[in-house]
Formats: sequence, structure tokens, C-alpha cells
Amino acid sequence: MRPDYLNDPGRAFEDTLYGFSQRAVGAVAPRFLKGIASASEVFFRKNMGERYFDSNSVGVGVFLWFFATLLSSFCGVLGAKILGVIGLGPLAKILDHGNLFSVFLGLLVITAFIGLAISEKSKASRRRNSPIPRHSMTRGESRIKDPGTEILTKIAASVVLLAFAMPLGCVLVLSLCFCRLLIIKQDEAIYSRYLDAIDSKIEAEQLETALLGNTPLENTYLYKPLDKDMPLDLRVNVAAAAGNSVVNVEERQTRSAAYRPRPRPKQVLANSQKPGVSSKISPKK
Repeated sequence: MRPDYLNDPGRAFEDTLYGFSQRAVGAVAPRFLKGIASASEVFFRKNMGERYFDSNSVGVGVFLWFFATLLSSFCGVLGAKILGVIGLGPLAKILDHGNLFSVFLGLLVITAFIGLAISEKSKASRRRNSPIPRHSMTRGESRIKDPGTEILTKIAASVVLLAFAMPLGCVLVLSLCFCRLLIIKQDEAIYSRYLDAIDSKIEAEQLETALLGNTPLENTYLYKPLDKDMPLDLRVNVAAAAGNSVVNVEERQTRSAAYRPRPRPKQVLANSQKPGVSSKISPKK
């Protein structure tokens, strides 16, 4: 135990609890965020990988849609007013009384989600025995072949759910946004590999000369070249080391050997004389 914890046991407990909370959030948050992203994927994609649409994604999706359905039973429905404006008064009264249609939509979404999730899991089990390997993190393929039609379908579904059951529409929009965020992050990760290769090539060719001031700094990541007040051999060696070139240290070793400090004169101490030898210094003749 740390010494400062001996005088303050309460602080030890608080620090332990805080560290545990950080580890727990760090472990749970990525899984929950991925579950949010995949809550809508099953409606628009199929043949997803086993580890992309896993049991965690199914659990988080069921929780989100169930919680949104529960909120829909307490929230007002904008769809009732819309139906009243277009002349469907009886249906608008049904919707306005108890929000039955919102709950019905929620139960329909939950049922469709569970049914599609079971279908995806059964397909993944059959693919294990397939001779053709498939990546376990694949997003699969779109259920709607035309990309434009897929975008319009997502917009229409979001509008309908936001109008008739706002919590369900919020979950759908949030999930679609997280899906887009994952796509952007993956594109950035893939492109960063190319940028790393380009940066390594530039540094190998121009970093050393840029440090010496012979190449424009904007070609590299440097803010300024090496100071010109440095000794020339030291300046060249530092630039060579940064550019992974051969460093010549012979000149610096020779120069440092030429400036060795002069030895200090030995002092004759009385307690350092050998036994039987006088410590007095005889005068010069």
C-alpha cells in the first residue's frame, strides 16, 4: 500500500473505485457504441460477419429498440396531428389516445430486428462449413441493390418513425449516424497507411538535407533547421542520425582527445606518507 494511503484509507478506496470505473467504461463503451451502429444495419444489410454482427450487437439493439418503444408509450405522437389535418380523424383519435400506434410500431421494429438477427446468425453458422472463407468483420452486402434507393429508404424510414414514434426515429437516426462514423473512421485508417508510407519515403530522402537547411522545410514536418552556430561536424552528425544515415564520430573523438584537461598537481598529505618516511619537505639547495 502507498504510504499516503495509510493516513487516509478513504482516499485509497476512492482511487481504487475511480480506477475500476475507468477500466469498466473503457471496456464497455466501444462495445456499446458498436452496438448502436449495428442496431440499424440488420435492416439494410445481410450476410454480415460473425464478429461484426455478434451477440453484443444483438443485445444492444434489442435494448435500444425496446427502450425507445417504452418511451413512445409515454410521449405525444406528432402523427396523430398529421392524420387529423389530412382528414383521418378517427385514426388520429386512436393514435392520440394511449399512443397505441407508436407502441405498435415499436413492437413491429423489435420483432423485425429479432427475426433478421436470428436469420443472420443462422447464415453465419452455415458459412462455417463453407469451403470459401469469409472475413468475420465484413459488413455484408446491401439488401437494396441501388445505392440511391437505399438512401431514400433510410430517409423515408427516419421521417415516418420521427413523425409517428419520435423515440424510435431518434434511435434509427442515431444508429445511421454511428454507421457513417464507422465508415469514415475506416477510410481514415486505410488512407493513413498510405500517408505513413509517403511520409517515410520523404523523410528518408529529404529529412537530413532539410535539417542542414539545403531543402525547403515545407517538404518535411520540421519547424526549423539545425542552428548554424553548432560545430559543423556535430551539425552534420545530428542530421545524419535523424535521417538514419551513417554518423562519423572519429573527428569529434579526436578533437575531444586534444582538449583533455590538465592533471591537477598532487598534494602531499601527512597522513598519506608511508610509515617511517618523514613528511617534511627538504629545502632546495
